[in-house]
Amino acid sequence: MRIPICTVNLRSVTPSLVGGYDAQAYHEKLRIVEPFRLTELKGQMRWIGRALIAGASLDAYGLLDITNVKLILGRILGTAEEPEVHSSPVHMAVVKENSRVLQVVRKGKYDVWQEMTIPRAKELFYVNARREIPRVSLLLLNKRSVTLIWYDNVSLKMYATPYYYNKLNSLEKALFWVILFMMLTLKGLGKASRRGFGSLSFRIEDSYGHLHDLFKDVSDSEGELLIEYFTRHYLDEYAGVELLNILKLLINSSKRIARRVVEETKPKSGTNIPFLPIMARNLFEIDLISLRRSAYLSSLRGPALPMNMPGWFTALHFIGVLTKRQDWRRAYGGDPRMPSLSDKLRASLKWFLGLPRRVGSSGYIESCPPCERRASPLLFHVIQANDRSATLTVCKQISYDWPQKLIWSPGPKKRIQKLSISIRPGKASLNVTYAPQNLRLPNKIDLTLINTEINKAITALGGRSLDKIKI
Repeated sequence: MRIPICTVNLRSVTPSLVGGYDAQAYHEKLRIVEPFRLTELKGQMRWIGRALIAGASLDAYGLLDITNVKLILGRILGTAEEPEVHSSPVHMAVVKENSRVLQVVRKGKYDVWQEMTIPRAKELFYVNARREIPRVSLLLLNKRSVTLIWYDNVSLKMYATPYYYNKLNSLEKALFWVILFMMLTLKGLGKASRRGFGSLSFRIEDSYGHLHDLFKDVSDSEGELLIEYFTRHYLDEYAGVELLNILKLLINSSKRIARRVVEETKPKSGTNIPFLPIMARNLFEIDLISLRRSAYLSSLRGPALPMNMPGWFTALHFIGVLTKRQDWRRAYGGDPRMPSLSDKLRASLKWFLGLPRRVGSSGYIESCPPCERRASPLLFHVIQANDRSATLTVCKQISYDWPQKLIWSPGPKKRIQKLSISIRPGKASLNVTYAPQNLRLPNKIDLTLINTEINKAITALGGRSLDKIKI
């Protein structure tokens, strides 16, 4: 028998890029829409939980015991690893879901954003194809259209599984809830969630008073205040100083509870080198960014954006331009792979934008340690967006899993190292090997460098940093 705890109401701030067998939110052949995925929400919770617990361990003891982190996370969120196999202590169920499907169709030089309705689609706005959100432009390269999903309202009923939930002490129960709140505040759902897609706002219905009593039981006054904020309004209804205060309360309460849980287990051994992104001092930082629509539009060159575009489109477009590799190259006067730029600057650009996948003859062909692709350490989340402005969070993280040496295989028009011709019956081919470039990177990139360069780009695009929240 499951015991009801509370209800979590969700709604979209930006549309989500979710997909099934054909990578679309709406399947024309089956005429069905992808449902809300609880598995993805749980997966994002696990990422946040691991980073939070590992950071608390490193701050408290100067050690990162990954085995201990897995044990704590397994008790709180469930695990499939032997010998501690058990389901999650908290069961989630979607009891209500209202959603809409947005479709982007490329027609010549313009993209049409429309809402899929019966009997015909309702057009929302047009945008010049050269001014499309960069991620959407990539998806439209080989497709006629792209579909996204907008959640008007999703209600999640949270139940306690008595056998497993009662095994947790009050601190471990509180840790589960702050992990959920952190995930909904800093991360989104679906593809490109690191770039603002799938951002959600939430409100809690604590009808049984369980959450308020729980944070009171663990003597966390900031946690009690958080519950009052989250039960009063949706997160995107707060603004300014009040929103900043909520974020600081959430970070402080989460770190304190995670540290108290870690101190109960006392990790025995580990490493002092964080080889995965963790929320620890000097390794993780959050920026609260304010974006004025008028200032952003005036900073752009080329075709104008449509005046009737919604606020979320402006926010996603800002993030796309801010993290576009081509724009960074132009800003620094050339290609960041070229030796004319310093090692430190080239390394920092790789940190900001990530290591891309290899495409054709161009890409990173070898690294030490092996690393074919590395995601960008910048996590963007849109908290609120309207016709005049938007508020975003930017999480900056440092870890030492990035390669110390890279070998770049350039594309065409580069120096040829080897040339050979292969002739087969009915087929002849020309094989060209281009001279690779060895890039040796510095041993460390710190948050100061990232802050300096990212803040320059944010300011140039009309954004403004409201405050930094340090872990």
